[in-house]
Amino acid sequence: MMSSPKRIAIIPARGGSKRISNKNMHLINGTPMISYILNSAVRSSLFSAIIVSSDSETILNYVSEFNSVIPSKRNQVLSSDTATIYEVLKSEIESQSKQGKVYDEVWMLAATACLLDANDLIEAAGKFSNSLAADGLLAVVKYDVPPQWALQINDQNKLIAMSFDATQSRSQDLIELYHDAGCLAIFRGKTFHTYETNVPNNFFEPFVMHRFKGIDIDTYEDLFIVEALMKSNFTKNLPT
Repeated sequence: MMSSPKRIAIIPARGGSKRISNKNMHLINGTPMISYILNSAVRSSLFSAIIVSSDSETILNYVSEFNSVIPSKRNQVLSSDTATIYEVLKSEIESQSKQGKVYDEVWMLAATACLLDANDLIEAAGKFSNSLAADGLLAVVKYDVPPQWALQINDQNKLIAMSFDATQSRSQDLIELYHDAGCLAIFRGKTFHTYETNVPNNFFEPFVMHRFKGIDIDTYEDLFIVEALMKSNFTKNLPT
């Protein structure tokens, strides 16, 4: 019988946010936003370690109250606007390596992934485990409207199609396109150290999610939608 992979979950959670003040600690239905993904990660029982990387003492003090969650103080370089998520993950893995800790899988979970529950994480783990050729798995969501129909407004205030031929096509005749859900990524531990600041194109296999599971919270409108979905329990019975 094969043993379960040793997994680490890293949750990047900066203190600053330009559009939503203190976003990761913003109350959603009375609970700090970051608590939802922490609870899902703990309940999934998937992880040997769960680390929250932050430059904020408020966040670090809050997450330290969770069993099995390790707060990690992020340095100033990795707290800048130019630092990539991948660099943050690498820093945490290098720190773990110095302690003699090695992992088969490195997971990035977004602090804003309020709608991901333990079952979603377990499903993603199963898909990744069953795809031995994959070096990574990325949560993606299908575009509601084909991006091929995009329009721009020119200097004469006229609408110009990015692809006029595509605008003459039915949506079902166009290639289906997806975007990063911004909530979950998994990396194979043995290849994680291969890259410096990011992984190359064609690296990930997809973990396709319902669009209501993959709402990336950037605006107050996003917050309103997430709160409404939570109150209605609508995401509990979504089709896959």
